[in-house]
Amino acid sequence: MRKNFIINKDFQYRFIFFMLIIGLLTLASTYILFHNYFIEFYHIADESGLPSNHPFRALIGYQKDKMQIFFIILAGINLLVITLSGIWMGHKIAGPIYRIVKSLQEQNGEKIITREKDYFKELPEAINLYIKKS
Repeated sequence: MRKNFIINKDFQYRFIFFMLIIGLLTLASTYILFHNYFIEFYHIADESGLPSNHPFRALIGYQKDKMQIFFIILAGINLLVITLSGIWMGHKIAGPIYRIVKSLQEQNGEKIITREKDYFKELPEAINLYIKKS
């Protein structure tokens, strides 16, 4: 059985986009923090009067380059995790809504049910109660 994780494209793509924006803002602020951290070391070297070929300056450059590589790798992993989480969470939200709408459109007296691990279990229960009272 193949699962279709994109049920409501409009909602789910917006949800994933929103999560990615938050992730990108977090990554950007982290990058700025790291960048300023290394700039501060360069200022310390300047204030100390270290010559441009001093090993401390080379160490700063080496560490900055290494941190940028790690940052890029971790940023890619984080964006992938955010995207996959957005698809999964969006599916858990859109799935029950899709099932409820489909059940209401096909209303033939059957109870509206959702999957066991779906969110908003109270919604179909409330609708079933409403239909029962009508």
